[in-house]
Amino acid sequence: MSDDPRVMLVSREYIINRGRILAVQRAATVRNNPFLYEVPGGKLERDQELIDTLGREIDEETGLVTRPIDTLVHYESDALIGGRYDGVLRVTLFGVSHMVGGTLRLSAEHDEFRWCSYAQFMRLDLTPTTRRAAAALEHRLRKAGVR
Repeated sequence: MSDDPRVMLVSREYIINRGRILAVQRAATVRNNPFLYEVPGGKLERDQELIDTLGREIDEETGLVTRPIDTLVHYESDALIGGRYDGVLRVTLFGVSHMVGGTLRLSAEHDEFRWCSYAQFMRLDLTPTTRRAAAALEHRLRKAGVR
């Protein structure tokens, strides 16, 4: 086995519609962070471009069509412990986009959704990375029209 670092890239998006942020609640059946709220996104797959990952994940998880405002506005990184990804460095990239179409439908990964003002969003029980990114992105979210 190689000593080269193993890295998992994750792309997540703050989707804005009519001044509100889309929050999705992780399903009770998921292994990590069940019941916590996050923004849609997911892992980069082998031989896939990062921008394609985001579009695929947004479609799979929400059925929405989005237009990026800022493609990379914040990132988080942490080493995963235990399970299939033990020792893998996870780098999560966050962007901001506007909803431009589609009909909201949740995948099995999420049980509930809410459209929230910034204050409402920050009062939700968020995943730690989602909370830190939202705090770091407050200015950009407000510039994008979030109330």
